[in-house]
Amino acid sequence: MPQFLADREPGLPIDFALLGRLMQDSDGDGVGDFHDNAIHVPNADQRDTDGDGHGNIVDADFDQSGLVDFFDLAQFENRFFTQDPDADLNGDAIVDFFDLAILEGLFYQAPGASYVDAAPAAPMDITPLILLGMAEGAGAGMEGLA
Repeated sequence: MPQFLADREPGLPIDFALLGRLMQDSDGDGVGDFHDNAIHVPNADQRDTDGDGHGNIVDADFDQSGLVDFFDLAQFENRFFTQDPDADLNGDAIVDFFDLAILEGLFYQAPGASYVDAAPAAPMDITPLILLGMAEGAGAGMEGLA
């Protein structure tokens, strides 16, 4: 069974409507949810200075414990009014009250949501979904686009 659209059988039409539903962009930042490091908060720049897969805008978990708590607040306090890139949650080049407001909104929560929270274990084979959509008539009129 093919793993990617490019591997499909020649002549098999592509159901673009179904592909659009598979690649939704919940926050409207131009980055599809499957690759977005902050699924519900717009961040087109995808800033993730600590490289954990969660965008800075949704990641005040500075100690990487999986929960934003008082330990993170203590680390944040030590970085206040600096240019620390990890504590600069909104990306304006200064750790300030705007970042503190973001941290407050994330308190007692896990970082995210991000693509790393729901990443599939292996490449997703969407061929059955495409075929199912075509069988239900979603692919009608797409035959010439193969």
